[in-house]
Amino acid sequence: MNALLLTRDRPARDSHSGVLNAVYLLFVDELGILEKEAHSVMTNARNWRRRWHYESREPSQPLVERFVSLAEHVHELAVNSA
Repeated sequence: MNALLLTRDRPARDSHSGVLNAVYLLFVDELGILEKEAHSVMTNARNWRRRWHYESREPSQPLVERFVSLAEHVHELAVNSA
């Protein structure tokens, strides 16, 4: 996500929340490149990362596939923006 911000000459962020907020403001609100739902999926992925890391809980396979699909979409945006 930070790399995607850098492709638009925006500064990288130090926290997960900062990155999510910056991506939402730029790519959802300002440019309309990402759907609002994408931000919800990113927030959900961040929350599941915390659960996995601190509580040893794993997300379901369909949820993981949704996270990976969004990551691939964002990667494609970054490549095409460069």
